[in-house]
Amino acid sequence: MASDEYRQSRLEYLRAWFIPEDLESYIRERSYKQSDWDDPTEWVNGMTLALAFQFREYLPDYNEEATFRIQVAMFLIDLIGRIEWNEK
Repeated sequence: MASDEYRQSRLEYLRAWFIPEDLESYIRERSYKQSDWDDPTEWVNGMTLALAFQFREYLPDYNEEATFRIQVAMFLIDLIGRIEWNEK
């Protein structure tokens, strides 16, 4: 499936920065229900901003930071969907 290949390419990009599975486990352990996210868009934006700040010395320009934040956002949106549907 093309979507699975695309998801894998996003994961490979993120693995250069951190272990996506570790972030997923961390979030799943701390988010028990959908109501944990008052506004998923704000939550995703906050997470991407926090992670970009964490890696700021490795993201020297706005284009690289934008690429990083978009990839993280797509990962988090997919994760939220899977948590809401009780999928692994």
